[in-house]
Amino acid sequence: MNENIFTTVCPGCSMACGMYVREKDDGTIDIDWRKDAVVNAGKLCRFGVRLPHNLKPATSKVDGAEADLSDAVAAAGDAIGDGAVFVSVGNTTCEEHLALMKLAESKGAVVNTGMGAFSMVPSECHPTMGVGIPFDAIESAKKIVLFIDPYEQYPLLVRRILASKKNGATVTAVGCKAISLADENKAIGPDSYEAELALDSDSVIIADLNPSSDPEQVMVLLNLAKASGAPIIFMKPFVNAVGCDLASRKTAQKSLDQIITEIDSGEIKTLVCMDSDLIEIMPDETAVREALEKLDNLVVITSRDSATTDVANIVVATEPFYKKAGTVVNAEGRAIAGSGAGTDGIDAIGSMIGQPVDLFSEVNAAVLATLGVDAVDERVIPEYEKPEYAAMDVSPTAEAVETALVYAYNPFLWNGIVDDNDFVEMNLDMVTSNSLLKGIPVRIASDRGEVAVRFKVSDVAPGVVLSNVKLPMTTGMVTSVTLSR
Repeated sequence: MNENIFTTVCPGCSMACGMYVREKDDGTIDIDWRKDAVVNAGKLCRFGVRLPHNLKPATSKVDGAEADLSDAVAAAGDAIGDGAVFVSVGNTTCEEHLALMKLAESKGAVVNTGMGAFSMVPSECHPTMGVGIPFDAIESAKKIVLFIDPYEQYPLLVRRILASKKNGATVTAVGCKAISLADENKAIGPDSYEAELALDSDSVIIADLNPSSDPEQVMVLLNLAKASGAPIIFMKPFVNAVGCDLASRKTAQKSLDQIITEIDSGEIKTLVCMDSDLIEIMPDETAVREALEKLDNLVVITSRDSATTDVANIVVATEPFYKKAGTVVNAEGRAIAGSGAGTDGIDAIGSMIGQPVDLFSEVNAAVLATLGVDAVDERVIPEYEKPEYAAMDVSPTAEAVETALVYAYNPFLWNGIVDDNDFVEMNLDMVTSNSLLKGIPVRIASDRGEVAVRFKVSDVAPGVVLSNVKLPMTTGMVTSVTLSR
């Protein structure tokens, strides 16, 4: 059997781990380790290893029926008018994102990246929220403070953190679950961060930024980084979230919650999503589905089949991510280009705005100019800078919830992917107080419904039920629930 081999990166998260994709004649793919990949030296997490089983190519559709690509492009061009809202969270190349920006600009609109925190946090903080400390620098830190669970959210960071410990670093984890690699686990509130963590310029802060992140918590962490002098990196759940941010940062954007609210109210009639499945991304899947049904036009430009392609009235199917020509920028600011040469998505957008077929050359030149380079070299990353910004007056307050179901973002948020961790975690006191029994699923109920799921006893904070998968009765990152067996 013949194979086409593509050099690419894993589309799971902002690590952007290098890999080879072997495409067979029957359309199936295999993953191979790319030992010379600078980011991951060939290592892959469980998401990357399972990628072949979880990516299904998209099919072009018009009014829900399969269609030729040219017909779908024509229908999309007719449907997208003034007042359309555009979303691209970072699951495609910088070039394709910039092409979508040109389409949006032709309609008097911007492209929303979904990171609502950028709209709430002062703009002088945006560079620090975007590009973080180089991964190599994590290994030389003297102290690391984790506001993430690296095992579940960004697994390839674990080897960096373990290397830092081997070099003498101490690791403190702040959150609702104890992390095994941490020397110290702290369940503390924002008011205690500065005093309890005792950071300095030799420390590193590792946090997370996703579309559901609380902007006030982001500001607290930025204040902590400023006061201590510690460099900070915000990991993100989309492969090119940083690249899309670099392209779109100066535009006034809506959060995904705001977009759903405005669809519900009838303000938004047409939504255009590029490789951005809001049903998968947002915690409250029911609310998103109900909102999308109210649209006059849902246009999806995408490389893969997903929950949103099932409900879209127009789908413009592009080539798979690993076949795309173009650039991605990972969380440390490293620009990476694969061996793909496909420009289906860019050409489709070019047709909608009447641009020449060589639109790729134009947007590629713009990407290089934005990055300040003549050519992309994955071995080169920009020198880390944390621009000056003023301390922010912020007092985050968590909603009082007796029993909180906490949903932790991770690469397995993609639709249809079944992770081994399809269970919830809670401490022993919660198990006994709710009369739960080993081997019998726990029933978790919220205003959205009820689900029965396996549970595991872990070192989790009191009152917290931790889930690394999105349960159907989830209403947000934190959901008030009751437990029973």
